[in-house]
Amino acid sequence: MEKKKNFLDYLKELDSILVHQEASNWREAIRISCEPLIKQNIVESKYYDSIISNVRRNGPYFVLKDNFAMPHASSRNRVKAVGFSLVTFKSPVYFEGDDRPVRLFLTIASTSAKEHVTLMLPQIVEVFSSQENITKIIAAKNKEEIIAIIESTKFATQTFKDYL
Repeated sequence: MEKKKNFLDYLKELDSILVHQEASNWREAIRISCEPLIKQNIVESKYYDSIISNVRRNGPYFVLKDNFAMPHASSRNRVKAVGFSLVTFKSPVYFEGDDRPVRLFLTIASTSAKEHVTLMLPQIVEVFSSQENITKIIAAKNKEEIIAIIESTKFATQTFKDYL
């Protein structure tokens, strides 16, 4: 039987953690956060365009709190497999119409709404609902430190199966 994965397993497997990136605007930050998923063939390059279109149409709906955004688009928008990228930025990125700074992007690719809501979201909430965890992840010097921070949470012992 295949081992059930959690979102950290995907980050490690896809090597999709990028630390202290630089972006001149929110569009570039989203492009950078999508690159690991495109490179690993998790999403088509048009997935980036879908996220940008959604922001233009709906505003930055995925900026959940200061310094944390969770970019994503519908699974019908060029998603081939489940995947995540986690990207920190040296300087805050700002979205039009939203004055909250964002330095941590957790970009999600999900093949179904059930996966997204039932399986992924509880794990993500476990780690990123804590402003302290967000601050530590942004300050991390490398991806190994980020992995250690995530592993130190209650989340570390859970898999998608635990949420069914």
